Amino acid sequence: MSHNKKNQQRILVVDDNLAMRKMLESMLTSLGYQDICSAIDGEGGWEKIVEGDIDIVISDYVMPRLDGLQFLHRIRSSKEFFDLPFIMITGADNWGDFINTVQAEVDNYLIKPVSADRLEEVLNQIHYQQKSTSPYLKAIHAGKHCYILKERAKAFKHFLLAQAIEPTLAKPYYYLGQISKENGRSADAAKFFKKCLEIESNYINAIVGLAEIYSQENDYPQMITYLHRAVEVAPKNIDLYLDLARASYMLGDLVNTRKFLKKSSKIAKSNREYVAKVVDAYVESGMFDEADYLFGTKMPDDDNETVIFWNRLGLKAKEFGNFQKSKYFYLSALKLRPQAKEVNLNIAILLYEQGDYDSSMAYTSKALRLHPDYDDAKELLRSLRRKMEQPSP
Repeated sequence: MSHNKKNQQRILVVDDNLAMRKMLESMLTSLGYQDICSAIDGEGGWEKIVEGDIDIVISDYVMPRLDGLQFLHRIRSSKEFFDLPFIMITGADNWGDFINTVQAEVDNYLIKPVSADRLEEVLNQIHYQQKSTSPYLKAIHAGKHCYILKERAKAFKHFLLAQAIEPTLAKPYYYLGQISKENGRSADAAKFFKKCLEIESNYINAIVGLAEIYSQENDYPQMITYLHRAVEVAPKNIDLYLDLARASYMLGDLVNTRKFLKKSSKIAKSNREYVAKVVDAYVESGMFDEADYLFGTKMPDDDNETVIFWNRLGLKAKEFGNFQKSKYFYLSALKLRPQAKEVNLNIAILLYEQGDYDSSMAYTSKALRLHPDYDDAKELLRSLRRKMEQPSP
């Protein structure tokens, strides 16, 4: 590519690490690019895109506020900038999360440590695609544009055309499958996804798409089969292991449910968002002690959040018929926050349903002393009085 053409390209570098930004800017300058701007996260990057004529984005994956994936999704879902060339930089540790976006949305990617040769190669590929008059690329571009605008019928026609032009490429089949799935045509979607995988066996989006179809059909053995294929491609993707745990639980396989949740917990490390997902999965699987332990060791030490969580565990344990465990969590919450309105009522309801009317009355009365206008407690009090006024059999 000529220096004149490179001078006309405005490249945006987005990375919260100053040393990494400077290194990329230096590499770009050495490759002949002169119009370079930068931002420290996706929010700042988005402001730059809206403000000026950005030709190519080079973004880190892990950043505060708006990370690389969220930044990419904002660009791809915008009507004005959906086709902006986007290069993602990721470390090997984040590959499992990142790979879900590679085939469908990222134009190219760089694995740390980044070399100038690899950066030049990726940029040249993007430049080639930009100037290409290939009917296939035009059809793909038009299909993506319509897909972003939620014009599925038009998008479907463009991807059909792309598939007819290049029947040995996987991408059109993936999009045809995705649109079919979104339109509720599961059988057609499965055929397109499977054709995609015949061409490119590790096309993660198509594998996950098939798993989602079998999940909707409650075909959990098939769902598990494809999820196992997915984790072979993306072994550090926490959502895949959580889906494996859910499918195993639906089959009554608690051994594998626990195994996949434990794996999810290891991947989550201290990432609060990930830990919360694993905690939720433990709760929904009825593994309350594991949920309580993970919450206690990995989540912030906040009394209000803990009381809310223990109250939730109490409700869920009751739903599972584990009344002793339910009572235990309610009492734990009340030790931490004796005046907790909902916890006092919930333990009162639990005791009422177990026929322990005296104890239920004590907690109901306490709730009303603390909160005189608590209508739910007033209603329970009326029910208790009726029960206690009835003659013993």
